[in-house]
Amino acid sequence: MKALDTSAVLRFLTQDDEEKAKKVKEVIENEGVYIPGEVILECVFILTSKRHKYKKSRKEVIDLLLDFLTHPQVEVEDEIYLDVLELWKNAGKLSFVDVVIALKASGKGFELFSFDSKLVKWFENL
Repeated sequence: MKALDTSAVLRFLTQDDEEKAKKVKEVIENEGVYIPGEVILECVFILTSKRHKYKKSRKEVIDLLLDFLTHPQVEVEDEIYLDVLELWKNAGKLSFVDVVIALKASGKGFELFSFDSKLVKWFENL
């Protein structure tokens, strides 16, 4: 098994470099891969950011990542990221990171302290 960094995951998801995407696919199929949570966070940021070339919608990113992260040869650092992707679908304008924070806090039984009233309200309805 090999751990993938963000650049490898992005090449695979976007297919913007066919040669590199093919190499990543071979590693996935032949060896299996491990995806740290930080890679997922960075992929969401890069794929949705207006400062990067991809500019994908939330739905596109959710669909891409759920399909990839649920592949039998892909091991995710923490299954919470799959739950976060599902919850993010209906999280209004909250960022992916906001949903990660809220779900991690909730999972630990913590209350959430934030000056972001939308996040606090959403958290209370989890």
